[in-house]
Amino acid sequence: MLSHSFGLDLAHQPYAGPVTRVEQCHPRFGWIAREDLYWLGEHVGIGWAETPRADGMADGSLGVTLEGKQVQTHEVEQWKLEGSIVEARAPGVTFATSGSASAELELPESARYVFGIVARGTPADGVWPRCRVSVDGETLGIVGVASDAWQTATCFGQIEKGRHAISIEFINDGGNSQRHEDRNLFVDKLLIARDDAADTAFLTNPPAVTAIPRGKGVLVLDLLRWDTEDRNARKAARYAGALLTSLGGNFSARHGVAIECETMTPQPDMPHFQNRGNAVSLACNGCIERPVRVEANGGYTVEILASGSSVEGVYPLVELRIDGEPVGQIQLKSGGWRTYPLKTNLTAGEHRLSLAFVNDLQRQGEDRNVLLDKATFYPE
Repeated sequence: MLSHSFGLDLAHQPYAGPVTRVEQCHPRFGWIAREDLYWLGEHVGIGWAETPRADGMADGSLGVTLEGKQVQTHEVEQWKLEGSIVEARAPGVTFATSGSASAELELPESARYVFGIVARGTPADGVWPRCRVSVDGETLGIVGVASDAWQTATCFGQIEKGRHAISIEFINDGGNSQRHEDRNLFVDKLLIARDDAADTAFLTNPPAVTAIPRGKGVLVLDLLRWDTEDRNARKAARYAGALLTSLGGNFSARHGVAIECETMTPQPDMPHFQNRGNAVSLACNGCIERPVRVEANGGYTVEILASGSSVEGVYPLVELRIDGEPVGQIQLKSGGWRTYPLKTNLTAGEHRLSLAFVNDLQRQGEDRNVLLDKATFYPE
C-alpha cells in the first residue's frame, strides 16, 4: 500500500538473516558505521568458537518489482549444478543440500538489473531457505523464500555490459530429524530485467533500508529491528541515533553525571567478582559501592546500564542503595546491554552509592550473572 501511495517500484519480501551495510549508498546514510550493523547472534560452544551473525535483523527486505519491465526468462534445469543432492527435477532444480546452479549469460548493456528468482521452499525449526545470487563471484543479493508455493523474490545491482557468470546458491541447508523437518530450496527460473529507478539508494544488503528523493525531502523506509534488538542493543541504538541525526533530527542535550562501575569497590571477600576495565561482573550475590556527592536536593532519575544471563527465563535483579538503604530495584529483561531507569529523591551532601546483585541462581546448567557498566544521574 505504501509503495502504491508514493509511486514506488518496491515490494516487501520475506527475509530472515543477517544484514550488512553497503559501501556505496545515499549521502543521508553517511553517519552510519559498518560496525553498527554487524550484529551478532547467540554464541554456541567453546568460548573461542566463531559467533554467528544475528539471524533476525529485519522484518523483511525490499525488492524492486518486475512489474512493467521487459523480462528475459532463463530456465535453470540445464545450468551447471554443484552439491551433494542438487538435481534437475521438473519444473526446475531441487536443492536438497547446500549447492549451486550456475551459467554464463550475456547482458546487452551496462545498467542496473533486477534478478527475479522464481522459487519455493520448505522450512526447518521455523527457518526458511535463503539463497545467494552472485555475478562473477561477487554477491549481487541474498533473497529469502518463505512459502511452499511458487513466488518471485528479487535482488538487483549495477552490472556492466558483456558475458557474466551467474550463480544461484542455497546457503542455509538444515533439518530437524525429531520433527521430520528438512529445509530445502526449489528454483524454477531466473528472470532478468533492466531497472531505471536510479534515484533509489539502499543502505544494506539485503536491502532493508532505502532512501528515495521526494520533492525537497527524502523518503526513508527502514525494516531493521533497532527498537527490539536486545543482544545488540548498543549497536542498534547507535544505528537508530545516527539515522535520525542524518535525517536532521534535533536532539536537545541531556546533562547528567555518570558513575562508572569499574571505579566502584566490591564488598569484602565477594567471590567471582571481576573488573573487566569497561564493566564489572558479579557472578554471585553481593554489591559494589563508592562515595558520591549530591549538589542539590531534589528528584533524580538513575539510569543503570547492565546486561546479564538468565536462569529459567528470569534475568538479574539489581538493587540501588543509598547509604545502605534500598531505594529501588531494576529487573533486567534481556541478556543484551540496555539502560534501566529508576526514580529517587536525594538530599544534598555526601552519600554512599551501592549497586547490589540480589537474585543469583545456578540450576541445571544455567547460571544467572550480571554485568554492570555505569549508573548515570539525571536531575528532574
